[in-house]
Amino acid sequence: MRSILAIFLFLLLIDGNLFSMQKDSTDYMALFNQVRLRNIDSAKLVAQLAIDQGNEIGDSLLIVRGATAKGWSLEQTGDYEGAVVEYKRGLKIAENNGYRSREKFILNKLGIIHGEYANFSEALKYHLRSLVLREEDGALLEIATTSNNIGLIYYRISDYDLAIQYLQTGLRLMERTNSDTKTALVNLGLCYTGLGQNENALSYYERVLKLCNEDSCSPEIFVTALNGAGYSYETSDLLKSRNYFRRGVDMSRMNDLTDRLAIGLYNLSRIELKNGNINEALDLVKESQDIALSYGYRRWIKNNYRQLGAIYSSLDNYQLAYQFQRKYDSLNSEILNEGIIKNMAKIQADYQERENLQTIQNQDQEISRTNTLLFLSVVIIVLISIIVFILYRINQLRRKANRQLSEAKNTIEQQNNILEEKVRERTKELNETNAALMKSNTDLDNFIY
Repeated sequence: MRSILAIFLFLLLIDGNLFSMQKDSTDYMALFNQVRLRNIDSAKLVAQLAIDQGNEIGDSLLIVRGATAKGWSLEQTGDYEGAVVEYKRGLKIAENNGYRSREKFILNKLGIIHGEYANFSEALKYHLRSLVLREEDGALLEIATTSNNIGLIYYRISDYDLAIQYLQTGLRLMERTNSDTKTALVNLGLCYTGLGQNENALSYYERVLKLCNEDSCSPEIFVTALNGAGYSYETSDLLKSRNYFRRGVDMSRMNDLTDRLAIGLYNLSRIELKNGNINEALDLVKESQDIALSYGYRRWIKNNYRQLGAIYSSLDNYQLAYQFQRKYDSLNSEILNEGIIKNMAKIQADYQERENLQTIQNQDQEISRTNTLLFLSVVIIVLISIIVFILYRINQLRRKANRQLSEAKNTIEQQNNILEEKVRERTKELNETNAALMKSNTDLDNFIY
C-alpha cells in the first residue's frame, strides 16, 4: 500500500524521468526532496512513509532523516508542537546511533524553533548542546552560526551585553573563514538598538544594506536590516523610520515572510500612533496580531497586546486598554518569568562550567606537556654534557699521548744523533788504525827485501 501511494505521488507531482523507480526500493527521501517545494502535505506524507520504511527494514538513519523531514514539513505549516515532536524523535535516534551531523542539525533546528516561539530556556539548552558538539569538531563556521543563534536568544530576553559577546565571537569566526557576515552584523545592530546606541546600531544596518545592494542577500536579512534602520531613526526622524518600516512590510508581503510581516506591521503601528494616526495604527496592529496568533508568534502576540493597550488608552477606552495590558502582563510573565530566567542562567552556568573544566583540562594537559618537555630537555642537556665531557677527555688523552709521542720522538732523535756521532768517531778511529796497519805492512815488506 505504501509503495503504491508513493508511485501515485510520483505520477501526480514528479517529472516523467522518475517513473522508473521500482516499488520495492522506493527512495522516499529523494521523493521528499522532489515534492517538498510543490506540495507540503504530500511532503509530510512522504516523510512519514520514510519513517515507516525505516522501521520496517531496521534502518535507523532513514528514520532520522524521515523524522527530520516530517519535522520540517510540520514547521512550514505552523505546527510548532508537531515539529518539535518529530525533531526530538530524530534527535534521540541520532544520539543513540552516533549520527553526529544529524544530531547537530536537529539540535540547531530545535533551538531555532523554540527561540521563534519564545521558549527561550529550551532554545538556549539546544543551542548550547549544539555549540559543544561543534566546538569538539572544531568546525569554525558551524561554531560561528551557533554563536550567532545564541546571541539572538539573549537579544530577545534583552540581555544585550551577553548577546553581543556571542555575536562578536560569531562575527570574528565568519570573517576568519571568509563567510557571509550579514546575519551577525544585523543582529549586532539589533543589540545596539536595544542598548539605545542608535548611531552605532545604524552603522551595522547600513553595512548590511550596502552588502545586500552589492551582493545577493536573503529577503529575511534585508527586511531585518530595514526594520533595524527604522528603529534607529525612530527617535530622530519619524518619516525616515516609517519609510524603512514600510519597505520592510512590502518586502515581507512579496516574499511571504510572515514573521517579518508581523514585526513590520507592529512597528508601523507604533509610528502611526506617535504621529497621531490612531485608526491606522489600530488597523496595522490588528493585522499583525492576526498573523501572530495564526502562527503562534508569542513574542509578537505579547507586544501587540501592549500596543493595543496603548491605542485604546489613547482612545480613552480604558476598559479595553486594561484588558490588553493584563493580557500583555500575563503572557510576558509566562514567556519570561523568574523561573525561566533562573533556568537560563543555570543552563549558561552549566555550559560555562563545562568550558571552565575544559579550559582547566587543557591547561593541565599543557602543563603536563610542558613538564614532559622540560624533563626531556634536562635529560638531553645531561646527555649532551656527558658526551661533551667524554669528547673533552678523549681529546685531552689524545693530546697527552701526542705530547708523549713527541717527547719520545725527540729522545730517540737525540739518541740517534749521539749514536751517529759515536759511529763517526769509531769509524775515524778504525780508519786511522787501518791506515797504521797498512803502513806497518808496507814497512815490513821493505824490511824483508
